[in-house]
Amino acid sequence: MKGVSANIKSAFEQERRSLSIFRAKIACIIILFFHPAFFILDYALGAPLDIFLILRSSNFVETAILLLLLRSQHAQRKWGDLYISILFVSVGLTMSLLCYFWTGYESPYYNGLNLVIIGLGVLIPWPFYLSLVTTLLIYLTYLVPMSFHPSATWNLVVTNNYFILATGLIAVTGSYLQYLVRFREFAARHQLEEVDRIKSRFFSNITHEFRTPLVSLAATVQLIRGRNKKSDPELDKLIETSQSSLEDMLDNVNDLLTKTRSEQGMVEMKWAEVDIADFIRKAVNSFEPFAAKQHNRLAFVNRLPSSSEML
Repeated sequence: MKGVSANIKSAFEQERRSLSIFRAKIACIIILFFHPAFFILDYALGAPLDIFLILRSSNFVETAILLLLLRSQHAQRKWGDLYISILFVSVGLTMSLLCYFWTGYESPYYNGLNLVIIGLGVLIPWPFYLSLVTTLLIYLTYLVPMSFHPSATWNLVVTNNYFILATGLIAVTGSYLQYLVRFREFAARHQLEEVDRIKSRFFSNITHEFRTPLVSLAATVQLIRGRNKKSDPELDKLIETSQSSLEDMLDNVNDLLTKTRSEQGMVEMKWAEVDIADFIRKAVNSFEPFAAKQHNRLAFVNRLPSSSEML
């Protein structure tokens, strides 16, 4: 992130926080759905339903409250990351207590703790320190109570903790990589937008610089043509061709200026019919003086039907 302006970093943090809050709200909905569904699993496995019902109901209420808090304005401004961390730690604590109250280290519910950690890594694009702290807190909710459980044997302790730590490492790495990729994409997009604004300003300035002398030159040619009064037909034709070419150049400059304004959202494009034969005729006439110098003659023959004939 070196070499990136503070404005880009601040704008990215706002976007990143909005995305994290949006995904955390999805996580809340998933958790609210799965708690009742997993209670059916508790019943099927023969788990102590009274304790499990209390733990799941408590976490259900906590998740519902956090969902409401994540929908609030102050979550977007300041406290969103804290609410997200509390969400995942509270679910992790619930999974750890389920393990503690049913067979301890032998409980299959420790896999639920891995799901919580993986969900954190997949859903939330966090900076390294946030994902690391939250993952360690989730791990501590398992390590502390399980250290006092009578089922703690060396093999189970090593195996369970090893896999939880490995899952945490993957989750932290995944979350941080998401964060880096999104930041680089955001910075590149912001830089491209800045380059586009610079390009628009450049074309706007240069078209104004071209337009001013062209307008003056076109007015001068028109004045010369008026004073000639067709006393010299050949000169009058050259002046007419020059005036037409200047008008075309001025139209092109005006089109470029209009295009620049349209890119900035200042102009609404309108379509119009164009006489293609007249356009080609003017282009041919502009090259007639150069052809005459080579003792050649350019001619434009229009065999297209007129608009009235086409109708």
